[in-house]
Amino acid sequence: MTSSTQVFAEVEQEAYDAFREWPLWLVLRQRQLEQATALTRPPDDTLEDLIPTDTGEADAQPDPH
Repeated sequence: MTSSTQVFAEVEQEAYDAFREWPLWLVLRQRQLEQATALTRPPDDTLEDLIPTDTGEADAQPDPH
């Protein structure tokens, strides 16, 4: 095998290995992202406090006319 053929074979093997490892890498990356967002995301009960709800207070005010 010549030097250039050997280099090509090594690159081809590395590409094949990366292709085979890709699904595993995606699963690991997804876990990392879930852990990172779990640390920065507020608890679910505080999200309810941020969402405005219609309590009917606008209807309770007397009509000025």
